[in-house]
Amino acid sequence: MPKIPCNQCKREFATAGGLDLHIKMFHSETSSKAKTKDKPKSIKKTNKPKATPKQEKPEEHPVPKNRKRTKANFTDGTTVSQSEVTKALGGPLATARLVFSPGTFFVRDLKEKTYSVKIESFEVNEWNRVTLTGKKFVITWTEGPVNGKHRVSPATVRKVK
Repeated sequence: MPKIPCNQCKREFATAGGLDLHIKMFHSETSSKAKTKDKPKSIKKTNKPKATPKQEKPEEHPVPKNRKRTKANFTDGTTVSQSEVTKALGGPLATARLVFSPGTFFVRDLKEKTYSVKIESFEVNEWNRVTLTGKKFVITWTEGPVNGKHRVSPATVRKVK
């Protein structure tokens, strides 16, 4: 096979089509490489954003995971106020599990003034189920002894039917 040389760079090609493509790509003035060689590369200057002072957020109290709760001193058939319920469930940041939607919420957000108390006792294991019934919501939890210590289960909240 005869080899065809390029007149400008002395490179040899096996076909005339290859030589034509080479000339078009590397030696014509309208080629993309010729354009990039003629233009100097511009250096892009990036302006770094100035450091802005952090805006102070209002302090949010974290909800403790292992909140120690004591035995609720409610008697069966009485009514209790919202503040007494909040204290019994562990303070102003007391949380409860919602039955009607996923997640937890603060008990102080229930906005009920009073609750009626119902206490069920289990004779087998000396546990009590405390049920507080308001106009819109029912709060329930159980409490009793475990290994000589008094334990209180997490509260659950459901809507009144």
